[in-house]
Amino acid sequence: MSVKADMRKEYELQRLETVKSPTGARVQVWQRERDINVAIKPKCETRTVASVDYTLSTHTGITNAKDIKKAVNRLYDKKENVLYDIISVIEGRRMTEMLLKRVELHE
Repeated sequence: MSVKADMRKEYELQRLETVKSPTGARVQVWQRERDINVAIKPKCETRTVASVDYTLSTHTGITNAKDIKKAVNRLYDKKENVLYDIISVIEGRRMTEMLLKRVELHE
């Protein structure tokens, strides 16, 4: 299948922001930014790469969206209730590649 066909699933892009709480303390919270189409695949475990980011990641992602930053943004799948922390971002001309770490949420 083509990458474009895999990018039909929407994920919620969230941004880490610092806000003031009612007590006046600064608190970091995740705010919804927008929905983006992303193709997410499990990474290849048979590859040996000398990259710490690649070793920590569980999935790779590719999208047309720009201005995505690691440690500032994350992806949330509402249907499966799964978070993907963005470990690394490589911006190309047309596509943005990401190394992701899957985080299971408990209800």
